[in-house]
Amino acid sequence: FRGFDLPLIDDVEEDLSAVRSKHCAFVESMISVLPSQIDAVSISFQFRLLRVAHMLGIDSECCEELEKRVAMQFDQVSLRDLLPPSNRMYEIANDVDMVYRMVQSFLLHHENSLPDGSPLLKTPSVISASVKAKTAEVLDGYLSHVANDPKLPLQSFQDITEVLPGNARLSHDGLYKAIDIFLKVFLCPNYCT
Repeated sequence: FRGFDLPLIDDVEEDLSAVRSKHCAFVESMISVLPSQIDAVSISFQFRLLRVAHMLGIDSECCEELEKRVAMQFDQVSLRDLLPPSNRMYEIANDVDMVYRMVQSFLLHHENSLPDGSPLLKTPSVISASVKAKTAEVLDGYLSHVANDPKLPLQSFQDITEVLPGNARLSHDGLYKAIDIFLKVFLCPNYCT
């Protein structure tokens, strides 16, 4: 075409790199200005921000800090918050590992919280059991969703199914459903749900 110059590949790569750098800087600045109060920012927003940070490959220290913030409020997470993006470039295994780390941190935070002065635990035995049950229900729904990914490693799936204590679940039906889906996909890769 006359008068129309196609950009060179190097120019396009430089432009993409510059855009990525701007996006990274923007997300890092968003994370750095989050209020220190735990409930000041919705868990849904923080979770989306965390996923974007991981997809952009932002500094691991920055992501770890945001993971800890989300983990402390994990009992407020909904299944919708947990579901990974339907982006083919998004690695479900990385997402499962992130959720695993957050659940571990959440449980450790609750086990180490003292009843007096703790904003999360007023009566540890009663609230802890109900919080664990809600967490288990949401986690089992998440597991049923990610079990459909044929690239999900067995060890990652096994780790996240075992992260909660045995008494956390009121019913194991959701977990059994997730295991059934995973086994069908893992053993029969052509299985389609």
